[in-house]
Amino acid sequence: MELSNLIPNKSDDWNIKKGTLFYKKLQNIPMAKIDDEIVYVFLECSIPRIVIDLVKHLMRLGVEFYFLPPSWSHPATVVDNSVVIKHYFTSYSKDKFFIGFNKIGFDMMSNLVNWCKKEDCIPLIKENYNEINKKVQKTYYDWYVNKEVSSYSDDIREEFRTLYRDIQISMIL
Repeated sequence: MELSNLIPNKSDDWNIKKGTLFYKKLQNIPMAKIDDEIVYVFLECSIPRIVIDLVKHLMRLGVEFYFLPPSWSHPATVVDNSVVIKHYFTSYSKDKFFIGFNKIGFDMMSNLVNWCKKEDCIPLIKENYNEINKKVQKTYYDWYVNKEVSSYSDDIREEFRTLYRDIQISMIL
């Protein structure tokens, strides 16, 4: 498989250097790499629209792909599966990714479960889920509007309430 096949549109903003696909915004941002016929997409939160377009294109191609944090694009990064799982949950809690992935019909949590099965790190899902879910569900009292508010939308908070159950179902299937 060639990296040039992963480019979702024929824009000049995409380029390939040293086995990595880059998107040029103000600088080259690493977007994907291929390792053992598996595509690893760097889940960059600063350009969600481009990431969603890339995922949509990969779904059309029928390619096996997983997500990695952008920091893993550096060759000297120490591998820690817990960081990857936490980044999956953190990215899914962002409005742009949550809405975008639901719009294109991509199930990010089953992708996470498949990656964890491949890496043999299923037990790490629960502890990372609990940590991120605590942040998502947190509310504080806003004295100006005289009610409790949250940093996350109600849709995301509701999704995270039942997310671990969906992950367990995905593990069984």
